[in-house]
Amino acid sequence: MRIGLIITVSFILISCSDRERANPFDPENPDTKGAPTGVSVISNYDTVTVRWNAIDVDDFSYYQIYRSISKDTMDGYDSTETNIFIDTGINFDSCYCYSLQANTKHDKGTISDSVCIVPGPVNFWIADFYDFSLWRISYDGAHILGSAYFTSPIAVESDPQRNQFWVADYWGERLYAVDKNLTVSSTTINLDAPPADMAVNSTDGEIYVLLRQENLLKTYFTSGLEKESISLPFDVSFYTSVAYDSIGENIWISNEETDTIFQYPLIQPDSAFTSYSGFENPGKIYADPITGGCWSVSDYGIIRIHSADSTDTYKSDYCIKDISINPINGDCYYTGYEKGTGNWETGRLVSSQNFYHEEVVLGNDYPNLNRIQVVPGDGNQGFIVVQLYTWRILRFDTGGSLIGELGPFNGRLDFALE
Repeated sequence: MRIGLIITVSFILISCSDRERANPFDPENPDTKGAPTGVSVISNYDTVTVRWNAIDVDDFSYYQIYRSISKDTMDGYDSTETNIFIDTGINFDSCYCYSLQANTKHDKGTISDSVCIVPGPVNFWIADFYDFSLWRISYDGAHILGSAYFTSPIAVESDPQRNQFWVADYWGERLYAVDKNLTVSSTTINLDAPPADMAVNSTDGEIYVLLRQENLLKTYFTSGLEKESISLPFDVSFYTSVAYDSIGENIWISNEETDTIFQYPLIQPDSAFTSYSGFENPGKIYADPITGGCWSVSDYGIIRIHSADSTDTYKSDYCIKDISINPINGDCYYTGYEKGTGNWETGRLVSSQNFYHEEVVLGNDYPNLNRIQVVPGDGNQGFIVVQLYTWRILRFDTGGSLIGELGPFNGRLDFALE
C-alpha cells in the first residue's frame, strides 16, 4: 500500500508541473517564454508582412503590435486578432522592427524578440545552378520571398513587359517563363542543346540563347516560336556570356577561350560578326543601358566597348570578378582583387566623370566577392554581392554598411532585378 501511494503522489506532482509549463503565457515555458513564437517578416515594395504562430487559449483577446523605425524606441503601434499583420505605406531604406505581445481578457504575455527589415523598390532573383533552385529575395537581402526548383538553372532574366522572368535550364535544355509567385507558366521553350546563357529583349518580346554543342545563337519569341538560328564563329563554352544592347540594337558575346568579344547587329539581317580581340579571359558581359556598347570583366581590368568601335580599359592592374551597370546613371560597380598584392576591392566608376574617377566602397575586409548587382537609382547606390567560400549573399547600403545576408548558396549564381 505505501509503495503504491508514493508512486501515485509522485505521478500527480509530475503531471501538474508539465501542465504549468504548457501554459504559453508562462515566462518559464521552455517553448514560448511567454511570447508568440515563429515570428517572421518579409517586405514587398512598400508593404511589410509579419507572421507568427497563433496562441491557442480559451480567453485570448488580441495581439499588440510594437514597431520602431530606424532603431528608435519600440512603441505600441497597432493590434490584431489574427496571427498576421500587414503594414502599408512604408518608407524605403528605413529599418522597420516589430515585436508582438499576446493578450487575454485577464493577462498579458511577454513581448517577443524583434524582427527587422529594410523595405525598398526592388527585389532580387537568384538562379543557383548547383542547388537546382531559383530564389526571390527581399530588397535588404535578408529574407526569402519564395523559391522554386529546376534541373539546373544557369541564367535568370527579367521580362518587365510581360511581368515575368525567364529561366534557362542547362541540363533540362529548356527556357521557362515564371511569374512573381514563382509559378511556371504554360510557355516552355524546348531547346536542342544545353543553354550557356541568355538575354531578353522585353520590348520586342525576343530571347537570345547561346547553345552549347551546336555553337548557335538562337532567337525565340516570348510566345515560344523560334525566329532565327545563327552559327557562331567559335565554340560556346560553359562560361560564354551574352548581352542584349537596346541602344545600338546589338548582341554582344564574350568568349574566354579565344580572348575575344563579338558583336552581332540585329538591324542588319545576315550580317557578319565584328570581333574585338586581345582581352585576357573576358567573362560576364553586360550591355551599356545609357550609351550603348558593352562592358565585360577580364583578368586585366574592366573592358568597355563603345558603339563607335572604340575600346577603354579601367582598373587594368586588377583581376575583375564581376561588374554591374546602374541603369539610371550608368555608373559601373565592380569587384575584384589587385594582381600585385592580392587585396580585394569593391567600388564604382562614376559615369558623370567619364569613369576615370573611382570610389572604393569595400576593401580587403570583404574578400572573395565574385558577383555583384547594383540597386538602380541616382547617385551612389547599394548593392548585393556573393562571397566565395562562405557562399553567402551580402547586401550593402549606399554607405557600404552591411544591412542583410543570406546563405549558404552554391557555386554558380546568376542575378536579376524585379
